[in-house]
Order: sequence, then C-alpha cells, then structure tokens
Amino acid sequence: SAKRTFECCHGGELGDVSRWEFLRALQESEATRQLFRVTEADGLGDVEAVFREVDRDQSATLTWPEVERWLLITASPEPPVMPAPDPAFQQEADQIKLLASLRRLRQAARTDPEDHSATEWNHLAEEAQGMARELPTHHLLDCAKLLTTRPATHAAATQLLLAAADALQPQFTMPGCGFRQHYVFVRSMHRLQLRWAEQLHIVCDSWGQVLRPFHPGRFSVNQLWKTGNALADLGFKPRAHFWDPFVRTFRTNIDQFEDTHCRRTSAIFVVDYMPETLRLAFLERCAKIRAGLFTAPAQIRNLALTEFLLRKENPVLVASLPFGVRRYLDGVRNHANFDGWGEPRPRNGVPFPSPALLPVEPRGHVYAEVLDRLQALLLSFNRDVVCGPIVLDVVVRDPLTPSRQVVLEIEDTCDFFAGTRDLIPRRLVRRRVHAQVGHLVSRLNHWDWLAVGNQDRDRYLLELISLGVPEALRS
Repeated sequence: SAKRTFECCHGGELGDVSRWEFLRALQESEATRQLFRVTEADGLGDVEAVFREVDRDQSATLTWPEVERWLLITASPEPPVMPAPDPAFQQEADQIKLLASLRRLRQAARTDPEDHSATEWNHLAEEAQGMARELPTHHLLDCAKLLTTRPATHAAATQLLLAAADALQPQFTMPGCGFRQHYVFVRSMHRLQLRWAEQLHIVCDSWGQVLRPFHPGRFSVNQLWKTGNALADLGFKPRAHFWDPFVRTFRTNIDQFEDTHCRRTSAIFVVDYMPETLRLAFLERCAKIRAGLFTAPAQIRNLALTEFLLRKENPVLVASLPFGVRRYLDGVRNHANFDGWGEPRPRNGVPFPSPALLPVEPRGHVYAEVLDRLQALLLSFNRDVVCGPIVLDVVVRDPLTPSRQVVLEIEDTCDFFAGTRDLIPRRLVRRRVHAQVGHLVSRLNHWDWLAVGNQDRDRYLLELISLGVPEALRS
C-alpha cells in the first residue's frame, strides 16, 4: 500500500519524490494506518512527528530505498533494540557538559556584571563536588578555577583544589606533569587566598623541572605577570629551583610587555620580589612605552605605588636609575597626584571623588555596619578617600578635635588569608604607605568587632577614633 502510494505521488514511477508530498499522501492512506498498527486513540502520531520535521523543507527529495528503510523501522511491531550506553562515555559527556555550563556562566558574568545566576552557580558547584572523585585532574583544576570567580562558590572551589592537590602530589614530582596544571593550580590558590606553603613548594619545585631546559617561549606575557602577581599576593618566595628560570624567562620576554601588562604588574612583585637587574629592565620598558601616562589615575595605581615605595624606601636606587627612567617616574608621580590627596571635604557617607573613578576593592559586611554606626553617631567622615593608588576605607574627623583626621582601616574577612589571621600582602602594603605619608591610623579587625556586644559598639568606635596614632609609631 505504501509503495502504491509512493507511485501515485510520483506519477507511477519509482524515482525521487518530494518528502512533503509523499508524507501527505501517506497520512491520507487507510492502508498506512493498518501497516503502522496505530489505534484511533493515538492517531498517526509517528507519521505526524516525521511530517513535522520535514515540513520545514518541502523541497527535499526522498528515494524509494529510503522510504522502504523508514517504513521497516516505523512499522516494526517492537522498537529496535538500542545498544546500552557506555558508562565511561556517558561520564565523560557529563564532565564536558559541566565544564561547558561553567564557562557559559563565566562568559555571561563578564558581559553582564549584574548577572543574576547565583542559583545556577550553586547548582553547578554542588554537581562538581559530587563528581570530584570521577573528574580527571585537568578537569578538576578547570572547574576549581572557574568556581573561584564567584565568592559564593569559594568553598566548592577549595574542595576541588584539595582533591586536585591530592591527585597531583605524586605527579608534581615527575617531570612529565604539564605546564598548564602548575599555572592553573597557583592561580586558583591566589584567587582563593589559600596559603598552603607545603603544596606551593611542591608545585614550584616540579614547575622548575618543567622550565628546564630554558625556553623563552614557554611562558606567555600574560602568564608571566599573572604568575608574578599571584606569588607576590600570596606572600610566597619560591626556591631557586623555580625562581631562577622564571626570572630569566621574565627578563627575556620583557620587550614584549605592552601598556596593559606594565600597568597590571603588582607593585609588591616589582619592589619586593624582582632582583635589581629585572627591576631595572622592567622600569626601562615602562619608560620606553610611557606606560600609564595617558590613562586615568585609577588605572595607574600599581605603577604609582611602585614609584612611591621606591622613592620613599629606596632613594639610593632611584638616584642611580638612568635619566629617562627617573623622568618617567616623575611623570607617574605627577599623574597619580599621590601626595596631593589633601583635605577631603566633609560629606557624611558621600564618596570622594566619584566612585566610577575608584579601583574596585572587595568589601565585607563589617564595612557596611561600621558606616551605619558612624552615621548614627552623626560623625563627620568620608568613605573611599583616594590617596594616590590606594583608597582609604574611612577618614573620620575626631569629634573632640575637628582638625584631627583619623584613617579608620577596616580589616574584614576578605583581607586575610583563608582560615587564618594573617593579612594578605595587598593589605600590609597599605601600612607602609600610611607610615611614609604620616597618617593617623586606627585599625578595626572583624573578630574584635564581632566580639564587642551590639550595645558597646558605639563606644568602641569612639575609642578607636580617639586612639588613632601615626602608623610609624606602631610596633
């Protein structure tokens, strides 16, 4: 019956026929109903489903062998037996799907800063934690790195990084461990503010084996400054087994640094970690391309902080620099206006200047509570006061001595290494700035704030403000 229907559609010849015409005739054929054994209640469901698929392209042709093969499959009294899916293949497919979903959310967060996908992030974090034992090492590291971009998923990222460290520890001592695994592991620890000295030494010692023999193209320019920033922000100085080839690679590739790379290199890495030869080469490269001199002051804060620390803490080195480099550093100083932050106009709770020009820094819940308390006490204060490349948390006028301004440094949970009471180096360098500028400083730790009862916090704040002393006089 189906063959006769096919012939009628094509004028009695078994050639090519339009799929749309054949299926339309097939639907209207009573013999086809019996052939497919379709009841009246179900209707021509299977045929209609296929018809809907090909209805979009009415010009597609269909030969009789294809029709016969399709009829044999569709008219079978039992559905064809499909082979059982391979568990290993299905597991790998789930892992790839998880990584693809995380990358999609990460890309969406980059394009839309106000992305509201917290529920999906948490769901994927729980799924990654459940698959931690089955995930290969490189997938573990990739998932951990992607989860470090959201503070709400840092706990899941830490668990994945622990699993990766356990899996990689025997491999880190082998020369065959991949270069990218070392890089992703260190970068993930930097984002999570984890100070695992033992694991870092193992990773860097193994990384040194990968870097030998010396090859200048093994690091990209982005990987160089990001690795240096990560080690400096972790307060970790690797052993010579890794540090010597890394510094040599950095020095060889310094001529490839552009304006963005120079501006984003950490001042802590330049001042405290670079040897003198590498520091001189870096400053000469910055002076050659005039890095940061044509950007907003908020984007030059790393270079401005580098210039300030070198000028205040190592004036002999600055005096020995070439004339072009010293002239460039003077331009950075004038452009950042570091020493000219002056007297901010007292406006309660109003940022000075516009928040759009300020660098983005993490804030915790203690910061918001302190601002509310200061407003309730009717004190004159300014938050987010620009002081060159850094932003002072709160500058408060002493209620007893209005001419006396005290910098209130609020050290919240995000300013410490995870699970410790050790300040991160980015926060410690602020104390060096306060000591050189001569600010009156009072420091408020989050654990002291939580230990004080709710009724005594107003008195505690007033005592801190009245006890503000120069940073240089602190022990």
